Amino acid sequence: SVIRDLYHGRAMAQVTSVIMGFFILVPAIAPALGQAIYTFLPWRWIFVVLLLQAVLVSFWFWRRQEETLKPEYEKPFSLITIGKNVWEILNTRESFWYTMAAGIIFGAFVSYLLTSPQIFEDAYGITDKFPYYFGGLAIVIGSASLFNARLVMKLGMRRLCLFAVSIQCSISSIVFIYAWLHGGHVPLIVFMGWAVIAFFMMGFLFGNFNAIALEPLGHIAGIGAAMVGSISTFVSMGIGTLIGQAYNHTVLPMIGGYAVLGFVSLLVMKWADRGHIPSAS
Repeated sequence: SVIRDLYHGRAMAQVTSVIMGFFILVPAIAPALGQAIYTFLPWRWIFVVLLLQAVLVSFWFWRRQEETLKPEYEKPFSLITIGKNVWEILNTRESFWYTMAAGIIFGAFVSYLLTSPQIFEDAYGITDKFPYYFGGLAIVIGSASLFNARLVMKLGMRRLCLFAVSIQCSISSIVFIYAWLHGGHVPLIVFMGWAVIAFFMMGFLFGNFNAIALEPLGHIAGIGAAMVGSISTFVSMGIGTLIGQAYNHTVLPMIGGYAVLGFVSLLVMKWADRGHIPSAS
């Protein structure tokens, strides 16, 4: 909501993409930091470092972050006000349906988070080195998010979302057919090639979907951000869990989920835009 108070449109997508890029890239190096602490200090110091980090960030935020909410947008804190705002969000076509599109396509990503350890172990015998593969793909997403911050100002949020979901859906459909013809399995190089492309496209979506959904909600950015985040999370977790439950020791459920959910997300995006993509965004 702080970002929406200060930015809108492509500028908001740019800022959000940079933040998401670092948000994804930093955890990729977090295990190394934890290992360093564990090597040179007693393991309890990990919690001390976390406490110090929380104190420093809180102090910085208290001292440096000014209030971003415009006075004319201040509203009384009451259940009636919250209810009216929630109703407005649910009836704002662009916000609601792009939130649903985000939840649908991110559901495929949740299925990867749930089943990737089993896939790497069952299909490729990768156990000890799994964190390196997992971290490498996280770096792909983070890098794409930072790259999106440069592209979005030129190409716009909707065009990049349409491009990314289309590529993700297409490559997933091709690899799914290949896997289906080969008993549900693909060579590791094929799987990693698919994952790099699909996850790079995913990096274009985090910031752009969020910016599009929040664009009409500047006057209620706080509850708007909360609703967009919670709805998309509930949808993605539900879908991802269902795909995870369908795991059958092959890559078919996950990659098939990416293909089907990508197509459904495209339909929802088209519905939200009433069949066309505005040139302004």
